[in-house]
This record gives sequence, structure tokens and C-alpha cells, in this order.
Amino acid sequence: FTKSKSLPELEKAINLVKIGRYDQARLLLIDLSKRTMDDNIKATVLWNLGLVYELQGDYPSAIKVFEDGFVLSSDGKFTSEIKKIKKGRNLLR
Repeated sequence: FTKSKSLPELEKAINLVKIGRYDQARLLLIDLSKRTMDDNIKATVLWNLGLVYELQGDYPSAIKVFEDGFVLSSDGKFTSEIKKIKKGRNLLR
């Protein structure tokens, strides 16, 4: 998970994940993604949201969110995580 000094609510979401409150973290991150206008900060929010979806086993949503984050930042971590998810899902088949 990645923090942002300019968005303190992001740390709250990360702390919710740490105590296993994934649904609350997800809802907070969805709200933050809608309210955040700066592309770099929004990409950070989407990164964290994607990880929450991944922890919850909602891989299609995780992939979608990581794709959205990649569009905003072109950070290779998004594509790496998508590949990891797809590879893991293929192993389960």
C-alpha cells in the first residue's frame, strides 16, 4: 500500500486494511477516487483500491482499477500487478 502526505484520508484507508476492515477501506477509497482531481494522487488512490479488491478476491475489479490507474500515471507497477493477477488466475484453472 502507498501513502500520500497530501491526502491524509488515504492513511485511514490503509489502517482499515491493516485491521481487516476491507469493505470500509474499499468504500473510503472509492469515495476518495471520485473526489481527487490530481492525477498522481488519484493514481495512488486507485493503486490502493486495486490492492483491496485483490485482497477481497475480486480480481476483475482489481484489474479494472489498475488499468485506470495506469492510464493516469503510466507507472509500470500497475501493469506488473495486472500480469500477476492474470497469471495467478490462470494457475487456478
